[in-house]
Amino acid sequence: MRNFMVLLLLFLLIILIGCFGGRMDRSKAMKELLKLPIFSMKKDDVYVEDVSQMGKSAIITAKIRVALSGEYVNGRFTPKELRIGNGDWVPIKFFQETLRDYRFLKTKENILKLSSGILNYSSKMGHFPMAKDITSLMDILHPEYIDEIVETDGWNHFLKYVLTKKGKGFKIISSGRDGIFFTGDDMVYRDFKFISPSGGKF
Repeated sequence: MRNFMVLLLLFLLIILIGCFGGRMDRSKAMKELLKLPIFSMKKDDVYVEDVSQMGKSAIITAKIRVALSGEYVNGRFTPKELRIGNGDWVPIKFFQETLRDYRFLKTKENILKLSSGILNYSSKMGHFPMAKDITSLMDILHPEYIDEIVETDGWNHFLKYVLTKKGKGFKIISSGRDGIFFTGDDMVYRDFKFISPSGGKF
C-alpha cells in the first residue's frame, strides 16, 4: 500500500509541475488541484499540506482522498483499481504505465541536454570533455556550456559518461530501472543515437 501511494503522489507531481503562473500559495494550490480534468474532487477530498516554489516550478504536497478496489485472497489485499474523489474507477496499471513512460522520456531528455552541452564544449575547445564521471563532467560544462545541472536519469540514478574512440567519441549511459549497469534495461546514447536496450554492453 505504501509503495502504491508513493506511485500516486509521483503521478500527481508529474501533472502539476510547470502548470502554474505567478506566486503559488495553499489557496491557489487547492484551486489548481480541483481543476485537474482527469479527477473529480471536492474541497473535502483534498488537504494541501505545503507548497514550495522556485522560479516557474512549484511542488504541492497534499493529502488526497482515494478509494481502492481489489482482491483479498489469503489475507493479502491486491489493489486493482483506484478512484480519486468522486471520479471514475481507473486501473492501477494506468498509473504504473504513466510513471514508467515519464521516467523513460525524462531519461532521454536529460541525455539529450547533456549531449548538447558536450557539443557546445567541443565546438569551442576542439575536443570532448575529459571527465572521469558525470559529476566531474558537470563541473566542466556548467554553467558555460549547459544552463542546468543534469546528472541523473528518470529513475534518479546517476548517468555514466564514457569517452570512446580514443577521445573522438563519447557515450552517455543510463542504468535503467534496476540501477545496475551492464544489464538489459540500460539506455545507451552512442554516436548521437539511442541504443535501447543495450544488451548489457557499453
